[in-house]
Amino acid sequence: MKVLYTWIGNKDLHAIEQYPAHGEIVPNSQQERPSGRGPVADVLLNLDNLDCSVLLSDFGDKAKQYCDWLKALLTKAGKRIELHNSMVNQGDPTSFTWVYDAMRRSIDAFERGRSVTERFYLVGPGTPTMAACTIIVARLNACSGTLLQTDVKSRSGFRPLELPVALNLEDAPDPAGYAADRSPDAQVQKAASAPIVLSASTKRAFELAQRAARSQWPVLILGNTGTGKEELARYIYRNSNCKGAFVPVNCGAIPSEMIEAELFGYRKGAFTGAVRDHQGVFEAAGDGVVFLDEVGELPLQAQTRFLRVLQERKVVRLGEHEEHELKCRIVAATHRNLWQAVREGSFRADLYYRLAGLIITLDDLAQRPEDLQAMIESFWQEIVAENPGFPGRVLSNAAREQLLRHPWPGNVRQLKATLVRLAFLAKGPQVGADDVALALDTAVTMGARLAPQMCSASLDTDDFDFKTNTRRYQLGLVRRALDAAGGNKSRAARMLGLSVQHLNRLLKQS
Repeated sequence: MKVLYTWIGNKDLHAIEQYPAHGEIVPNSQQERPSGRGPVADVLLNLDNLDCSVLLSDFGDKAKQYCDWLKALLTKAGKRIELHNSMVNQGDPTSFTWVYDAMRRSIDAFERGRSVTERFYLVGPGTPTMAACTIIVARLNACSGTLLQTDVKSRSGFRPLELPVALNLEDAPDPAGYAADRSPDAQVQKAASAPIVLSASTKRAFELAQRAARSQWPVLILGNTGTGKEELARYIYRNSNCKGAFVPVNCGAIPSEMIEAELFGYRKGAFTGAVRDHQGVFEAAGDGVVFLDEVGELPLQAQTRFLRVLQERKVVRLGEHEEHELKCRIVAATHRNLWQAVREGSFRADLYYRLAGLIITLDDLAQRPEDLQAMIESFWQEIVAENPGFPGRVLSNAAREQLLRHPWPGNVRQLKATLVRLAFLAKGPQVGADDVALALDTAVTMGARLAPQMCSASLDTDDFDFKTNTRRYQLGLVRRALDAAGGNKSRAARMLGLSVQHLNRLLKQS
């Protein structure tokens, strides 16, 4: 996925009045003067092979209107570019700390769970501070990308930005004046994004991750669903010397017939639908980290090819014979007992030994009470800051106690989803124990209402197909969540603990 990150500037907002989205789209190359569509629109209309763009702003409703206008403009031009309107909390646009925090938070939020292969950053829209921070972020090892600069003299409206010095930057652990130059909202953002490491077992896991970051050995992270395996993998990436991208891949979410194409890449014409050459995730990561989540779900054939890649540090695309050098580092994770899978014959023993050079285990949240208490406070502050329209604002002591007593079988993912549901369903600003009981019971109730219907239908029709009934059950949960969220997909996804993309995939299966 190729992504453009950019701020929305005043010239972009003014373009709504000057340039109707339904008017004729004239390419910049055929014009003698700037189009009047604004810097962001010019880049999106003229930059080739772009998949999506993340638009950052604190303009509120104006930014929403601009995104609607821009979508109409791109549709008219036949451009299939996905737009993400990243609304940041209002702050000081001349503060380096506020702008930097807003950018990093938006990038981390967007890329979580997505495979981003190439980043572009547009310098120009917004304040001079925003332009400077864009350059800084684009040169960070954690999220490096190609810089573009607005240029009214260029017929395309932009040009590559070449810096006169070589910059390879890392996040400073405690820059001078950092705490003094932050708004309260920014403090909440930073606290929410930092890993919470208080319990003895979590400290041990992150200490091992710190050591692992300094080596090149593959790492295997073990832990039940929702324990924070991807967060630990990103911690390894941030603390290593990797200069490439962090590319997460959910091995269990990719159809088995496409897993090899996704991992190893393919040549045009290698199979039906392969209309162009495509890099696999190992090549796309460059000198970065490929995070293989749920690696235990890899089919045996893909395991064989993957083992060869690990051994020889070379990858061959489907339909090719040419070998490509492998530069990335592998971090894998699973909730399964891989050794049991080896004994059952569903996972290769030699691949297990290759992946398990360094093993880090994450305990369930119920075994980490110190982490749980801190997570409740941190996640709640984050949810309140991001969702000013939700009723729930303050957690009562009774609500906290009830949350602390809950076993959280779904771990961190379930905790976050429940807190979002709690803020949404609360009867008033002061959240009580009754509200917690309602939030915890909602998902169970939705499932309980659907399960008897499913079982009854299955028994009446003798339809015991596991996959079919699972899809029906999931779709029913999604529809009930959408009803509870008033049709808002983002809220429904948060209530279910899913990404919006996953929710959309489930709806398409209906």
